[in-house]
Amino acid sequence: MKKIYSLLGIIALVTLFSGCASSGTDQMDVQAGARAKVNEFLTIMSSESRPATMMDFISPSYIKAAGLNPSEYTVNTYYPKSFVIEQVFPSPDLTNSVNVVATIYGENKSWAHRLTFVVLNEGDKLALFPGKHATDTKYVDPWYKIEEYVK
Repeated sequence: MKKIYSLLGIIALVTLFSGCASSGTDQMDVQAGARAKVNEFLTIMSSESRPATMMDFISPSYIKAAGLNPSEYTVNTYYPKSFVIEQVFPSPDLTNSVNVVATIYGENKSWAHRLTFVVLNEGDKLALFPGKHATDTKYVDPWYKIEEYVK
């Protein structure tokens, strides 16, 4: 009888640890995807031209909940010369999402802003969940939080 309980205990532990390993790997995959999504957005933001498809980065659920017409809004951007992604971690702000913290820099690092992006998976597509939008100027902030002039 002891052997059966021991065997069941070992099976339970193996199952527990294999479950933990896969969820940890899944979380790492989600964080890597979130990092890549923000990197893609910041690379576009650092380029000389802004494609008309910038609203494609914005969360469809945010657009719907806020009642925004995507063709009427523009994504708010800066014109950084460089950027560094500093941190990626599970978001305390929004469930089932990832925070990506990046600092963007002006020419010769004359200014720096720290942007926190919230990235979530919506229908197998990673999207940025904005912190706000302005109905008067028709801009959507792609970042959730900003700290300006951190340098």
